Amino acid sequence: MGYGTILFNAFTIGVQNGVVTLGGMAYGPSDKDSAVSMVENYPGVKDVVDNIEVAPVSPMDDRIRLAVARAIYGFPQLNKYAIDPAKPIRITVVNGNVTLSGVVDSQADKEVANIRANGVPGVFKVVNRLEVVGEGAEKSEKLQPQQEIPHSTSLRAGSSGMTTRKTGARAKAKADPPPAAKDDNQKAKTTATVPLRA
Repeated sequence: MGYGTILFNAFTIGVQNGVVTLGGMAYGPSDKDSAVSMVENYPGVKDVVDNIEVAPVSPMDDRIRLAVARAIYGFPQLNKYAIDPAKPIRITVVNGNVTLSGVVDSQADKEVANIRANGVPGVFKVVNRLEVVGEGAEKSEKLQPQQEIPHSTSLRAGSSGMTTRKTGARAKAKADPPPAAKDDNQKAKTTATVPLRA
């Protein structure tokens, strides 16, 4: 296709007690097999749950994928993402429905990518799941005092399709904890949104 297939794959990953759960959409069976194989051979992985879907074979979808990739990566404002080998803007197409996922530097880039994808002939709908760098960090900084983030590292797809990460760290603020947390010594579980580059 000229662009390779990396930018047409959008994977999610979850880890719990050494068991890795893979999800998302693969361009083809070989992309899916490659992702599963890479994770299976990673040190410390005990098992892999493969929930990756493979996009159906469709010449129309292939044409749309390529046209959306050219519209996004060829646009001057978004051209900087084309040189990143990880291709941070991922494009999946199923039956003319486009999903954009990955990470961009600004809200403006997210909106421009959406507009460019919507302008491609044959596209029925665009779901924009692009995340803006720093938005997840801002949410993490707003944690309540004395909240514990669970110890296991886990990347998982939330109901909104965003990728979330649990890490083993305590978030402590300089302010006193809220009265309920002080009296009951409660610990709240919190997740932070992070980009997934696969």
